[in-house]
Amino acid sequence: MLAVVAATALAGCRAEGLPGGPGTPPPSPSAEPTTGPTAEPTAAPTDGPTETPTTGPGQPVPPGGSDGVEVSVEIEPAFPMPNLVETKIRQARADLAQRGASTVVVVDARDPGAGALPGVSNGWTVCVQDPAAGDLLRGSATVTLAAAPNARKCP
Repeated sequence: MLAVVAATALAGCRAEGLPGGPGTPPPSPSAEPTTGPTAEPTAAPTDGPTETPTTGPGQPVPPGGSDGVEVSVEIEPAFPMPNLVETKIRQARADLAQRGASTVVVVDARDPGAGALPGVSNGWTVCVQDPAAGDLLRGSATVTLAAAPNARKCP
C-alpha cells in the first residue's frame, strides 16, 4: 500500500521548465546547420564532406585525437650527491659511477688552477667536492673532486 502511495506522489511531481527534470522531453536534433561550434556533439554524422577541416592549426583537437605533432620526452635519472670528503679517490669514483655519474674530474686541491689530474692514484683523498653533498645531480653533470696525496695535505 505504501508503495502505491509513493508511486502516485512521484508521478505527480513535475519540474516543468527545468532541463533534465522529470517530464522534460529529451532535446531533438535540429535539421538546420549551425554556423558556429555546438555545446555538445551532434547526434548523427554529416551526409557529405565538410567545407572546412574539423581540426588543424587554431582548431581544437578532439579528446584522444592528434594534431599531427609528435612529442618525445627523455627523462634523465638523477641522484643526490653523496658526501665524498675524506674518501679515497678510487672509492669516490666507484661510488659516483654506481650512482650514474658519467663525468668525474679530479684536480689538485693544493693548486686547483693546475687542471685535471687524470691518473690520480688511490693514495689521494677528496678534500673538496663540487656539487656539494645532498645536491640533486643528473648523470650527465660534471663532478669535480679536489684531492690531495693524503688527507693531512688538504688545504
